[in-house]
Amino acid sequence: MRVSTGRSLKKPPPQTLTLEPRPLVSTPPEKGAILLVEDAVEEILLMRTLIEQAGPYQVISAQDSNKGLELLLGGSEWDLALIDLSLPGTDGIELIQKGRERFSELPMMAVTGSTNKLMIDGAIRAGADYVLNKPVDRDKLLRKIREFVKVEGTDADPAAASTSDVTPVEAAAAARIPTIVAVGVQPGDVEMGCGGVLFRHRAEGHRVIILNLAGGGDADSDLAAAAAQAAEVLGARMTNIGDGGTPDPEGASSLLQSVFADFGPGMLYVPSAAAQSHGSVESNRLALAAAEAVPNVLAYQSPSATLDFVPHLFVDVASFLARKSEMLKYYDALGLPNVSVEIAATTARYWGRFKDPEHVEPLEVIRRGGAQPGENIADAPPDRLVYPSFLTPPYAPALGGAFSRVMEATLGPIAEVGFRA
Repeated sequence: MRVSTGRSLKKPPPQTLTLEPRPLVSTPPEKGAILLVEDAVEEILLMRTLIEQAGPYQVISAQDSNKGLELLLGGSEWDLALIDLSLPGTDGIELIQKGRERFSELPMMAVTGSTNKLMIDGAIRAGADYVLNKPVDRDKLLRKIREFVKVEGTDADPAAASTSDVTPVEAAAAARIPTIVAVGVQPGDVEMGCGGVLFRHRAEGHRVIILNLAGGGDADSDLAAAAAQAAEVLGARMTNIGDGGTPDPEGASSLLQSVFADFGPGMLYVPSAAAQSHGSVESNRLALAAAEAVPNVLAYQSPSATLDFVPHLFVDVASFLARKSEMLKYYDALGLPNVSVEIAATTARYWGRFKDPEHVEPLEVIRRGGAQPGENIADAPPDRLVYPSFLTPPYAPALGGAFSRVMEATLGPIAEVGFRA
């Protein structure tokens, strides 16, 4: 089974999501001072939580290379620097090189979602002591930190880090990072069907993970390269397996179960079962079978959707359509069926006839809050329907129901969304 993961080499300008760096105020001698240079807020929160809950460490973060360089060279005594290689502005390799020129003995670890060997080799040549791949492996991260950072109260044995009881789910919960998972057959499906919605999630600071179950698994293919660029624009993690167009049940189920167990997503997007492609139907089936613990499940219009696709929910994506187009342009040259910038804009306008403003993405509601697993929300008793606060007339049916705290925590204040009457 071929697997491709990672991000591309060039990163777009950072979005509006920022964290104010916590000041390094005379770090106590019993705590190790760790500089983390990473532009993705959810990655900062996740790694900070993992590290600080694992031992006597203080993590100070910067979201761009300029601030990172200022902190690195600014006179503070660091015990370790963790530097993402794909940063806006000056890249991480140059930052590592400048740090090494000043501090010959400072341990520095590079962090990257790229599988590009030239990039990884470049980080080592620049002075990185170790390169850690994304998604970050908790045990490996903590093991290397204990190896590099010697402070009182930590076990000198690097293997001791593996005994930490902080799981990725617990770390994400502690950092309050909602996780969203979107499943597709091959790269381009998710971006085309619900790319605008995923940009809304990212604007709220949510972690987005895309799993393609039957395409892009060859890391050297043009499709995998386009997928990496698209994921970079969105700021999402992406894993691609297979190349046959139809998911391998065993491999796909294993991937889905692993991600659901590790990240505990609050929202799942799947391709609609109303599709001509057997791959879309099978991806829908496999995802739903593994998602019994996911409280909210929505289905998007896949590139092979049929006239049986009947959406209940329309999400305003007008303000994110340009970003969606920027993401989809990487697929235009590949000639994928019904995946293009032009079709995306036309489709958004087509479904926009049901609401104002005019550009929306349609979604089928499979499970939302109070509805039971496998139960269509339209058939659920009204007292078990739990609506989020952003449903607005005239699209919401008069069924009542409490506001969903689960949905509010997962989606945040996404407005102008409703059920079609």
